[in-house]
Amino acid sequence: MKIIMTYLFFAMLFFTSSVEASKHTRVSFKTDMYAQKHIQIDSLIQQSNNYLRSDLKKSLSYALRTLEASSKQDNKNNQMLAYEQLGKVYYYIGMFDKCYENWQKARELAVEISDELKISNTTFNLVALLIVIKDYDKALHYLNKVKPYYFSKNSPEFLLKQLNVINNEAIIYQNKGMMNEAQKSFEEGIAIFNQLENKTSHLSLLNAYAFFLIEQARYPLAIEILDQINQLNNEGNNYNAQIDATIQFRYAVIYNTLNNKEKLRYHLKRGIETAKAINSISLLKEFNFLSYKINKAENNTEKALL
Repeated sequence: MKIIMTYLFFAMLFFTSSVEASKHTRVSFKTDMYAQKHIQIDSLIQQSNNYLRSDLKKSLSYALRTLEASSKQDNKNNQMLAYEQLGKVYYYIGMFDKCYENWQKARELAVEISDELKISNTTFNLVALLIVIKDYDKALHYLNKVKPYYFSKNSPEFLLKQLNVINNEAIIYQNKGMMNEAQKSFEEGIAIFNQLENKTSHLSLLNAYAFFLIEQARYPLAIEILDQINQLNNEGNNYNAQIDATIQFRYAVIYNTLNNKEKLRYHLKRGIETAKAINSISLLKEFNFLSYKINKAENNTEKALL
């Protein structure tokens, strides 16, 4: 509300001092109005992203305000950005039906705008979601739509997009049981990852590779990768609680399998506390299910039922 009221106050001041404005000034004002509205949307999205790492409730609040603000504008690009951000927050929370609904609307608007980059980006968002809901064939179909465009460019921005394509490709192959193809994709992804100057903000590939290694029972290498993620995630000001909670879950799965109770308890406790702190429903479900399996295996019926 503070951002909206500040903008309205600025507009009122402009109107009061521009009663005798020329046609040229009116055009300039219209341009300024457009710029201010875009800045307002960008500011709300930035606030939502700022809380995405630490407080998903606040992040959702800003995303909803972004959508409300964009709905009052005749600007399809801003509306697309608002739906994209809202879908992103729902994705992190674990409300995948709402995520799909918003990302689908964002893609439809991108198609209406006829911008290839925006169409590719919104399509790629759906790929990530389709992987989570286990619709791998459809995810691969969409991925193959965006891959040629992303790999046709050589800028640092597109290097990141290529990394994300390879990451999701590897995950799809893994879940389809195509392990050789998955291993090859992960190796291609790590080669791209090693070219990045700022690795700390792009750890999803390493996280996915760690999960792949756990499924292959290659625990020493999986722990090595998780240690690398943990170190990078705690460098400078790049700490991401979502990543922290995720790798704690991975550690817990490994140490449960290796029957290392001390390390299992440590990572389980730390992971649950972190997931609760950021209100991540999806991660808490994962931790609760793992805790249930552990307690059931230990014949702790009371705890298993909680």
